[in-house]
Amino acid sequence: MPFNKLIKLGSRLDIGLHNDPSRSISKEQAYEISDKTNIVGVQSPGDVDALRLIKQYKTEGKKVVIDYDDFSFDLSPYNPRYHALGTKETTICDENNNPKIVWRDQENEFDVKLNTERYNAFTGCVASASCITTTTNYLANKLREKNQNVKVCPNSIDFELWKPVPRPDKYQGQIRMGWFGGDSHYGDLKVLKSVLKTILDKYPKVVLVLQAPPVPFWTDIFQDIPKDRIDWKYWVDLKYYTLLLANRHFDIGLCPLEDTEFNRCKSNIKTLEFAALKVPVVATNMTPYNDLPFKHMDNILLAKTDKEWVECLSKLIEDQDLRNQLANRAFETTKKYFDMDKNCYIWENAYLDVLDGVNERAS
Repeated sequence: MPFNKLIKLGSRLDIGLHNDPSRSISKEQAYEISDKTNIVGVQSPGDVDALRLIKQYKTEGKKVVIDYDDFSFDLSPYNPRYHALGTKETTICDENNNPKIVWRDQENEFDVKLNTERYNAFTGCVASASCITTTTNYLANKLREKNQNVKVCPNSIDFELWKPVPRPDKYQGQIRMGWFGGDSHYGDLKVLKSVLKTILDKYPKVVLVLQAPPVPFWTDIFQDIPKDRIDWKYWVDLKYYTLLLANRHFDIGLCPLEDTEFNRCKSNIKTLEFAALKVPVVATNMTPYNDLPFKHMDNILLAKTDKEWVECLSKLIEDQDLRNQLANRAFETTKKYFDMDKNCYIWENAYLDVLDGVNERAS
């Protein structure tokens, strides 16, 4: 997205992109595309082939910039990617001590030896990069343990893509309290298990809106909530992402996080996307959501305990003026600090710094 924006707005870089997420690229195509380049950007490489490709690029005298938005060295066993990067056997039990998730070596294609090779390749990619771009200072400091040349390029919003959609009559009278995300967020959603029941019991007009894949073992989180109080939609093609979220007509955004090191390395992208739609947010009071320029009771509400979550959500449900004030201030904050039209040049400068190093040595 930042490089598409640079192409549109004008850049000092000569940019070529392979940016179709539905189409893979072979190693041969990668070599061909990069044949005449000085610098190659790769997003989230983490396997043996990627490490070989990076080493090949460097052998040819190219600089390689890698972008990461997650700290994938510390995956939760709840994360489906643990299947490929988990290096320890583990069993997670439910509240009745029944096995819920089981990772056993050589069972269901979980291979500790192979995963260890992938893990080592992943760390090798980080260590081999000429430069790493990432989205937060916290994550940057973690990655600097393996590579000192890390630059922070914050996640940002392309406001051309985030537009309001007229609210259908069928949603009138509802308070649509919602969450969106992928299949790795069981631990985050579980933070709200008792909170959701309390709020939905307390406020009959509230509907829980979910934009998420159908993950079977998530059902226990919602088992005490009547099905007619949940509006659950699955994902569509990525190109419809912004329109899809606008069509959910959220009145309140939920950004819960389980308190883990992996989550502290995340960015505030969910709050930014809610803000782009002018949706007020209640988020877990931890990094990355409690970092400036977002501030409790100014442009976001922050909660840690169940009691705080219920109090914050109740305030928003009962006070439309407060919802509007928080939403508008969050929108203006996001526009000021996280606008892709301005921040795309942070990526440009990161790459130009690497190219300047190439030119200096050439001269």
